[in-house]
Amino acid sequence: MDALSHCIESFTTWKANVISDTLAVKGTELIGGSLRTAYGQGSKNIESRYNMCVGSMLGINAFLVAGRGLGLAHVMSYPIREVGHVTHGEAVSLALPHVMEYNLPVNLAKFAGIAELMGEELQGLGLRERAHLAVEAVKKLSVDVGMPQKLRDVGLKKEDITSYVDNVFDLHFPLVEANGRNASSQDVTKIFEAAIEYGENGIRVNCIAPGFHTGTNIGKEWHAIWPKEELAAYDEIIAKTAPLGRKGEANELAGLAIYLASDASGYVTGQVFIHDGGLTI
Repeated sequence: MDALSHCIESFTTWKANVISDTLAVKGTELIGGSLRTAYGQGSKNIESRYNMCVGSMLGINAFLVAGRGLGLAHVMSYPIREVGHVTHGEAVSLALPHVMEYNLPVNLAKFAGIAELMGEELQGLGLRERAHLAVEAVKKLSVDVGMPQKLRDVGLKKEDITSYVDNVFDLHFPLVEANGRNASSQDVTKIFEAAIEYGENGIRVNCIAPGFHTGTNIGKEWHAIWPKEELAAYDEIIAKTAPLGRKGEANELAGLAIYLASDASGYVTGQVFIHDGGLTI
């Protein structure tokens, strides 16, 4: 799992380049297709073990070529390892799905590519749905190779999160800086909180950030005091400015809310869904 994390983090870091991407893509494909059999059959499946050796080598070289471009999964693994007395690979495996979930919004296309490389069925799915399947693929693989699944099970506690975050920023800031998405201490705190508390109790926390919509009470007080002529002119400006060329509809917000409340989003947490027709792009 550590070798896989080298490939994934070097592929999705902002420091990635065409050479590191080439190495990471092949490494992800080999590891995703071989780790289960290498783990389950050992020396009885030399081809899988060979593929794992090559995939591991490619992952190491990918993050070196990317200027030591790893990220939060590795950074967070250090306090996990120290507190939980687990191996580096186990610690990274515990952090990786949560970090991927955090990084998704800034690199949907690459995460969708990871899902494909790891054998997920993507036909008929939108880009965001395909990207989320990368997280699911990593989670399933970690289960299949016997990795611990819960931070609480290895001894991490919510009340100690501040010390974990201090460890991350005091000792390993260069890797924080290489992460694919900018991350403050507050962001890392939220990732730890979601991984330790909410996620392990089946509680997911997501947010819808709506833009301008018709048929809702959003901005009701504002509309009541704004002259109708100015409001109409502003609505026209919004419609022209938004890439989709219109305001949103209430039923479109409802569909997203239903998705987030359903089992279909069962592995989605800690995300902000901007619903504004592309206005903030």
